[in-house]
Amino acid sequence: EVILYGSQARGDAQNESDIDLLILINDKVLTPEYEHTIIRALYELEVASGVIISPIIMSHQQWNNRPFHTPFSINIMNEGVIL
Repeated sequence: EVILYGSQARGDAQNESDIDLLILINDKVLTPEYEHTIIRALYELEVASGVIISPIIMSHQQWNNRPFHTPFSINIMNEGVIL
């Protein structure tokens, strides 16, 4: 599952704005190898598009079981767009 958040999701992005993504994987544990695979693919998109992509990658389990709500998680719940 990929969730767009930040200025791109709100519709107030500028030309220099990055693309903020929360990437939730189905595996219980995010291995370094899997994380590298995702980041490498996003890097190739960055190079091709010239737009910076800022991913946060975690498992659904980590996201759903976080001990408390932070401004970050509240922002995503309120403004995030599932892609």
